[in-house]
Amino acid sequence: MLFGMYRLPPSKKRAQVGYYLIQRVKGVLSILPFDEDAGRWQAEQRARLTAVGKTPSYVDSPIAAIAVINGLALVTRNTQDFADFKDLGLENWLKE
Repeated sequence: MLFGMYRLPPSKKRAQVGYYLIQRVKGVLSILPFDEDAGRWQAEQRARLTAVGKTPSYVDSPIAAIAVINGLALVTRNTQDFADFKDLGLENWLKE
């Protein structure tokens, strides 16, 4: 979320988004770590997919790993990039 904020040009909107993220969201959202278990799952999945000729996105695999290791479904509109990961529950809340 901070990455998106920092991509905004300096403006009133950026200041408002920054305030919201830092003052309002801090302490409310849990930030789950990319820990040893997630790293192991990610490595196994990337090796499995590479062996069958698929190249998983490096930036998507840690997100998938954190979700699986914590028993969570991943909510995304971009389900295609995550579809090949094993044991990952996907939900697209914007699907019509």
